[in-house]
Parts: sequence; C-alpha cells; structure tokens
Amino acid sequence: MNQISMQIKLETELDDEVRAINRQMKTEGKVNQKGNPVTKVDTVAILVEEAVEARAIADLPFTEVHESHGPHIDYLDVFTALNRDLKDMAVSHYAEAIANGEIDVDTAKKHYARILAFESLFADSKVGIKKQIIDFLLDQIPESEKVFHVENFLITRTSRTVYDYSNDGTWNELKSKVEQSNAELKQRESFLKTVKQPDALNGVNPQQELIGDELVDLYPPIEKKSDFFKTKLDA
Repeated sequence: MNQISMQIKLETELDDEVRAINRQMKTEGKVNQKGNPVTKVDTVAILVEEAVEARAIADLPFTEVHESHGPHIDYLDVFTALNRDLKDMAVSHYAEAIANGEIDVDTAKKHYARILAFESLFADSKVGIKKQIIDFLLDQIPESEKVFHVENFLITRTSRTVYDYSNDGTWNELKSKVEQSNAELKQRESFLKTVKQPDALNGVNPQQELIGDELVDLYPPIEKKSDFFKTKLDA
C-alpha cells in the first residue's frame, strides 16, 4: 500500500480498517500491547506504522537486507511518509486519546522521553545531526538553487542580515545609556524582591520610599509561576 492510498484509507475508510484490525487483534488476544481493549488510537498507530514501513521498504533504493536481522532502514528514512494531513491526523488522535483517558501518565512520560531523545539527536542547534546536515547542504548546494523539494517538504534557502553599528559614535553613546539603564533596572528588580508584602493582620506595614517630596508605598513584585520540565540525558 503506497502513501497516497494509505492516506485515502485513513481519511475515508478508517472505520472499516478499525473493525478489520480489531477483529484480528481480538482473535489473537482481545487486547492491545498494554493489555487494554483495542481503541481507534491503536488502529491509527498501526496504520501509520504500516504506511511508514511500506514507504521506506518499497521506495528506498539503499535499503539493506541482512540475513540475521531482516530489512535494515536508515533511522532518518522512517519519516519519509510524513505529510501535513498525516501529521494533523496524528496530533488530533493523540489529543483525542488524552481526552478519552487512553493515555496514562506512564505512557505520556515514555512519549515525552522519546521526543526528548529525538530532539537531542537531531534538533540540537549546536551539536545535533540537523546542524551538520544544514552546514553540509549550505556548503554543497549552489546559492542559485534557492528552492527544492524533498519528500513532502518544500525547502527554501534564505539568509539573515546582521548589522554592526559600532562604527557610529552616536550609536555607541546611546547603546551605553541603554546598558546603564538595563543595569539600573536589574538592580531595582533585585531590590523589589526583598520588599515584604504588607499584612495588616500581622502588623506588617507597607515599606515606603521617598520619591521627590512624597512617601510612596512599596510592594513586592507579582509572582507568576509556570511549571516546566528541566531535562538532560542521564546516561
């Protein structure tokens, strides 16, 4: 099954595919790999995997076959079946799986770890494979070749201009003032973090500061916290 026919099936015959695969999986054990009842998300995952494998094995001329290990495919090539519709469908079904309670915390953790592994290997802007590929292509492809298609991606060569104004005396003077203002701003922020929140019930009065001829109440900065995950490769 090629990519186009797989896409059509995903879009127009998904329910039939679900029923067929469900029947097969129920015959084999009535549950998916996690031991839970088969869901549409399981079926979509199978269809996407089949599409990727079919595209990779059928279309890649440098696929190698090893007697002991079977087909061996370059780890970058399993993404060649990706297109906008398939991407949107996968994102939509994952959101649906979360909403329906089909994704538990342990599964989400594993998915997150796999995404981190992918980003670490490919997308790291300093040492990842992506940077090596970009540097190589920029060096090897003529500048006259501005646009090219690869798989389902349109890639456009562009440039970013950076200006150095340090040869202008007025600019240097203004920049110095900005840097001074930024330093004073940071100093003020550090001071405000030390200001205590007024609490009349516990006898904590507002801290005051003389501005001109007027005493002004001071308040600590408003805290706005957002949680995130700090990650690193641990092994």
